[in-house]
Amino acid sequence: MNRVLVQELKAAGFPLHVYQSPAEPKCEHDGLVYGHTIAFLTDGAFFVPTLEELMQACAGKFQRLTRYSHRAQTEGEWEATAYMGLMRGNGLTPDVAVARLYLALHANGDASA
Repeated sequence: MNRVLVQELKAAGFPLHVYQSPAEPKCEHDGLVYGHTIAFLTDGAFFVPTLEELMQACAGKFQRLTRYSHRAQTEGEWEATAYMGLMRGNGLTPDVAVARLYLALHANGDASA
C-alpha cells in the first residue's frame, strides 16, 4: 500500500496508529519496523493498516474479497465488495482493494460505514 492511499484513509477517518520513535531520525521513505510497515506522511509516521484492520473498519458491511486472475493489471485483480456488490474496491493486492472499499463506503462522509 502506498503512502498516498494511507493519506486518503487518514483523511477519510480511518483510525491510523501513530508511530513514535524519538530515538530514530525521521526517514523520508516508508519502511519496516518490527515487522510492521510504516508510512511517513507530512504530518507524522503511521503504521500501515493490516488487511484484518481494514476489514474490521468496514463495520460489518464488508462482504467478499475475490481474486480475478483474468483482469488487466491497471484494473486490479482483487475486488472487495459490500452491499451485495453495489460498493466495490479494486487493487493489485487484497489490502489495497479493501482500503479502496473503505474509502468508497466513506465517500459521502458516512462515519458509520
